[in-house]
Amino acid sequence: MMLTEARRSYALFRNSHGGDTRRRLRLTDGHGRILGVIERHVVQGQRTRIEGWADAARILVLDASGARLGQVRPNLQRPDVQRRLKRDHATFGFDITVSARGRLVLVLEHEGGPVRAVLDQPAGLRLAMFEAGTALRYLRTVGRSAPDVLRWIVRRDEEARRRLGALLRDPSPLPPGLNPGLLEEQGWPAPAPAPITIVLPVYDGHDLLDPVIGRVAANTDLPWHLVVIDDASPDPRIGPLLAAWRDRLGPDRVTLLTNPLNLGFVGSANRGLAEAMQRGHDVVLLNSDAFVGPGWAGRLLAPLRNGAQVASVTPMSNDAEIANVPDICVAAPLEAGEGDLLDRAAAELDGPGAVADVPTGVGFCMAMNIQALGLLPAFDTAFGMGYGEEVDWCQRAWALGWRSLLTAGVFVEHRGGQSFGTEVKQRRIAENGRIITSRYPDFDAQVQRFIAVDPLRTQRLALGLTLARHRAGAAGARLSVFIGHALGGGAETYLSQRIGRELNTTGHALVLRAMQDGTWKVELHGLRGQSVGLATDAKAALAMFGDADGLNVVYSCAVGTPQPLAVPALLLALKAQPGSTLEVTFNDYYPISPSYTLLDSRAVFAGVPSADNGDLAHRFVREDGNEIPLAAWRGAWGQVIARADRIVTFSESSAGIVGTAWPEVRNRIEVRPHALPVDLPRISPEDSGTPTIGVLGSINVPKGARVLTRLSAELAKSGRGRLVLIGNLEPGHELAAPAVITGSYQLDQLPYLIEAHGIDRWLFPSIWPETFSYAVHEMISTGLPVYAFDVGAQAEAVRTALSRGHQGMVMPLRNGEPDIAALTALLTQD
Repeated sequence: MMLTEARRSYALFRNSHGGDTRRRLRLTDGHGRILGVIERHVVQGQRTRIEGWADAARILVLDASGARLGQVRPNLQRPDVQRRLKRDHATFGFDITVSARGRLVLVLEHEGGPVRAVLDQPAGLRLAMFEAGTALRYLRTVGRSAPDVLRWIVRRDEEARRRLGALLRDPSPLPPGLNPGLLEEQGWPAPAPAPITIVLPVYDGHDLLDPVIGRVAANTDLPWHLVVIDDASPDPRIGPLLAAWRDRLGPDRVTLLTNPLNLGFVGSANRGLAEAMQRGHDVVLLNSDAFVGPGWAGRLLAPLRNGAQVASVTPMSNDAEIANVPDICVAAPLEAGEGDLLDRAAAELDGPGAVADVPTGVGFCMAMNIQALGLLPAFDTAFGMGYGEEVDWCQRAWALGWRSLLTAGVFVEHRGGQSFGTEVKQRRIAENGRIITSRYPDFDAQVQRFIAVDPLRTQRLALGLTLARHRAGAAGARLSVFIGHALGGGAETYLSQRIGRELNTTGHALVLRAMQDGTWKVELHGLRGQSVGLATDAKAALAMFGDADGLNVVYSCAVGTPQPLAVPALLLALKAQPGSTLEVTFNDYYPISPSYTLLDSRAVFAGVPSADNGDLAHRFVREDGNEIPLAAWRGAWGQVIARADRIVTFSESSAGIVGTAWPEVRNRIEVRPHALPVDLPRISPEDSGTPTIGVLGSINVPKGARVLTRLSAELAKSGRGRLVLIGNLEPGHELAAPAVITGSYQLDQLPYLIEAHGIDRWLFPSIWPETFSYAVHEMISTGLPVYAFDVGAQAEAVRTALSRGHQGMVMPLRNGEPDIAALTALLTQD
């Protein structure tokens, strides 16, 4: 028993953490441009798993003869790649498993032509070293979790097993941490009202100039002087407009310089900086498409004047690379008034905790220390018409011991590219980027380290929440806040669908995701990407909302957290926000029992457990060994059920189970079956002469892993049929040959996989009362016969299909277990 469990846990660890990770393979086109990267290449028995990212329409995997083994579209979110490629979408990641090993060929289908890469299986000494390294990492991981290992061995503690499984399964890096205490800043000491000089280079952009200069005049809270440089703008309206502002504000306020020939941004900025140097005050370099808000200058200059050796300070913005809100390095346009909304929210964050050191300032709006300018009085003219000159200046200042800061205490709207246009801007960024790389080889790594840590992630998310709530209200809705988990499966499919609907309606959705280590991942989803941070606990996640009101709170699933009673407390606290609503959905039965499948300690469904049920599976054991009895569990969740505005199940069967647990809400339960993500074509299989039974999904014990193990052995012995699992089997369980496990799949692959393996009937082997099953509905939609056990939503779905003329059967369970011999006979009959 112990040896079997050790083998199972190692298989799980190797599946998640293994692979030839020392050899990242870049996929390039004929011009050397990187179109993708293979990041993991894992060989497990007769299967090969390939993970990475690709800028391609589709990825194919072929064997050495050219036969197609599998295909997949890039469908995983990769915001890091999105930032690198500067795209509007983030779905570049892929994960594909094929039933083959040895030499394989991966093909990217790209608009410029296919890109091919040969994948060789690690062998010999290299394979042995890899296996030894994986085993060593496994032993270290298990050693760190010795208390949970003992709890599982001695007490069969299910929560300890889940925590171990999460640790062995998840190798992903953690997002930046959140510190809600930073949202309660007390501001800076009142500064002396020292003057500033604002340098404003201008090239065309007539329609923006009036509001840009008008905002400077109306909103600057320090003594100021504006130096405007007209860089030979071809628009004949520019000169008179600037002269009118000079005359209106007077020479004490405005100096107007006119270039007889176009010098470009760098030349114009340098002319303005030279004028500012003569005045002897700190400088703000301001683009002619940047819109400052009330009191902006005092807040922007405070970090410079209160900090040591601060050369530059940059505010947050919507289009300023590492200063972007809420998604770092992802630009987003703003609607009228949203810039001022965000600046008012930023002013509430202002203080020493709202600043961070950065590798560079961003020149759209950058405060510059007059003392640093004394050492570095001009930008390098090698940067020509502009872009990258501020990076060079900040890097030179850094070499002299000066710092550059980013502050979340100021937000300045930036309508980037107004002067030069997007195509010209991208070309100049690329050209000047090569200069930066040659001068400062470590600069890109510095930026990536800042992005990975992002010390201002708390403030970014807080500002993003402000914008999201505003936009939801403008659409006549509430910002939806979803409580989710990190375990994937059908609940994640449902959550993704709900998020998609919210993005189409309000442009944003927020997910509070319960992690297996007790932390909470806060995900703000938007149309252009998502911003993610990690809160230490549910209380810290709640603190991110401040005084937010008018929320639409939706419980999806929180299975896996070691602090489960924090979930109902969090839901009640969110519901208590003024004007907020609460919806509880049942993707599983976690509110009813810690055993979210309702299986007891024998792995059998024995009905809805009463509150006084003492079965070990229906008690939660905390990490400290203290237990939560079912009565306390049901009581905590009962308060949520009582306060819920909506209680939603996805099948009549599930509604009956929830109504049994809480009879007082039986009449309030809504039944809303899920919709399949895509429509599947009906299949007409060829008669192979041997019954071939297909199974869909990731199969663990509740999903029928033991059923499949016993069934495959019976089929192998009798030769009466063959089993094909399109999906994955929980490590530690094995299928007897000639059964096949294909690995993970996408819905559009199903017709191909069904044909390739000759599947002519389906088995849905789950032994728990599913709340709804995407897999069983996918099976039914193919038109092939479907067999399922007489329990839960799966039986309900098959019965409905049978009533409409579909083939298949609902099969009995005796004391929660199937009769394998009878099951084999039913599944292999003609």
